[in-house]
Formats: sequence, structure tokens, C-alpha cells
Amino acid sequence: ISAPSAAPGRLPSPPITTTANASTMTSTPMPSETEICGAVNAPPVAAIDVLAAALARFRGVKRRQELRGEAAGMAVIDDFAHHPTAVRETIAAIRSRYPDRKLWAILEPRTNTSRRRFFESDFADALATADEVILAGVFRSDALAEDERMRPEKVIERIRAAGKPASYLAEVDEIIEHLVRKKTGRDVALVMSNGGFGGI
Repeated sequence: ISAPSAAPGRLPSPPITTTANASTMTSTPMPSETEICGAVNAPPVAAIDVLAAALARFRGVKRRQELRGEAAGMAVIDDFAHHPTAVRETIAAIRSRYPDRKLWAILEPRTNTSRRRFFESDFADALATADEVILAGVFRSDALAEDERMRPEKVIERIRAAGKPASYLAEVDEIIEHLVRKKTGRDVALVMSNGGFGGI
């Protein structure tokens, strides 16, 4: 499977060659290794040319590494990642698409998983694989007992200890101001949330 140039709203796929009684070239908008491996292995009985044609026609899934636009040298990508493993894999996939750009990981802890203290270390370690991190306010934090709730300052502290710049910015306006102020002109803003993220 090889990558064409990216169409508007799509990311190019990494080059991968697969052999199953034959070899062929195609393309897909799914940029992560996990998604490509799943697609290639999903229909093991399908003829390779049928699989290649289906992948070439597939247009991707909304909110999965979806390029929303680019302005002033900053690509903005929307993703549904909300678990530490998904966050890590998504960051790796986006980094492979934009190896020469500064990768911002921006996470809104919104799900029952991401809002809880249990995954603080895992989230910090996953987010620290980006170049810079912004952690938004915990969605509906008042609905959780204090001893269960994610402590954003602890996540940020661990990311910084790993040598990465990180900020806790509770509100969307603060996040946007921070990005505008610190952009390099060759940036990728990976926005991760399973909800509306305050309209960001």
C-alpha cells in the first residue's frame, strides 16, 4: 500500500507493501500503522486487487486524524482519541505524516476514562511523545469525586519531567491564544476529544 498526495481533508498514508499471492499498490487515507494493518488483515480471503481497490475508494472516518484545515503554517487535525493508547498511536501517526513540523498535542479529558485519576501517568507518558502539550480543563469535573478526578497539574508535571513543554489551559480561548503566540509557522495542532471541545 503506498501513499498518494493528500487530498483536501485527508492525510497521505505511509508507504507499505503487502504480499498475498500477489503484490499491488494502492492508497488509503488511514495514516496510522494500526489502521492500515487492520485494513489489510480484515478480509484475508479477499483477492488482493479487490482489497486494493476498496482501500483506494475509502475516504476515511470523520474525527479520525481528520485534517480540518491549514492556515498561517499550522495544520489543524481533529481526532477522537480519548484513551492513552489511542493518544500515543495517534501522535505517532501524525508525526509520521509531518516529520519536519512541531507537533502540538491538545487533549480535552472528556470521557469517563480520561477524566479519572487512574490514567494520569499513562496520559502523561502518551502525550509526552508530542513536541509540546496542552491539557484542557477536565470536562464536567464537578461530576466526579475529588479523589477520582484527573489532576491536570500532575499530568503536566510528569510531562515536563520528561523534558517536554506542557501547559494546563482550562479554557478554549486560552488554548487558542497560546497556540497563536507560540506557533513556529511549521506546526501541527492535533486536537483530541470525543466531544465538541468548546467549539475549538
